[in-house]
Amino acid sequence: MPQPNIYVDGQDYDRFGCTSSDEGELSFFAAYGATTSTPALELGCGTGRLTIPLAQRGLAMTGIDVAESMLAVARAKASKVGVKLDLFEADFRDFSLGRRFGLIIFPNNAIAHLLSVEDLRACLSCVRSHLLDRGTFIIDFFNPSLRLLCREPNVRYPLTEYVDGSGERVAISETVQYDSATQISHILWHLLRDNVETVRSLDMRMYFPQELEALLFHNGFAVVEKFGDFQRAPFTSESTKQVLVCANR
Repeated sequence: MPQPNIYVDGQDYDRFGCTSSDEGELSFFAAYGATTSTPALELGCGTGRLTIPLAQRGLAMTGIDVAESMLAVARAKASKVGVKLDLFEADFRDFSLGRRFGLIIFPNNAIAHLLSVEDLRACLSCVRSHLLDRGTFIIDFFNPSLRLLCREPNVRYPLTEYVDGSGERVAISETVQYDSATQISHILWHLLRDNVETVRSLDMRMYFPQELEALLFHNGFAVVEKFGDFQRAPFTSESTKQVLVCANR
């Protein structure tokens, strides 16, 4: 039986420790947002990790996410701090918002949820139809590590700990099985709470550096800048991130 995915409970996800953003990341996206007077769109906005603080910095933010449980948390958090957001439940392979944006961001490895080239093509088509002619499209995705992808699939690797809503401490470990034919990592998170285990799933498609640039090119985008981190270091084989700043080609 398939396991529920890690986004099934937005409140629980918000406690995992996956929802904080650092100053470098916020400043990077805010700098590009400052170059346009139009609203910005975030694909896969989740519980508002970036959407809310970017709105607090003056950007008119719109966000889409396929998980209503995540959006509900984002709305509550935005209301609590007095931030106005436009949030929509939508699949970033097939969305139509009836407006165009000067900046569209695809942060925090969300592109990995596009599990096939067909999924990516559909998403990029939607991005093109929503991006202004001189707009900017930014992708943030990690640089896949073969060492990590080839880890023993039956070993549980400690990931993190957090305190749930009832005050219980929860330890998370993960197992990863990488399918090199599909380039998909099938990940299971094992959540241990008071000696009771629950399991959550996460599938992530790997996009390797040259592959991702080629896919963008053949779907109408030019990579204008490419960095290895949010401090704008040049991208190298040692970089942990692929930060691609793209424009319509």
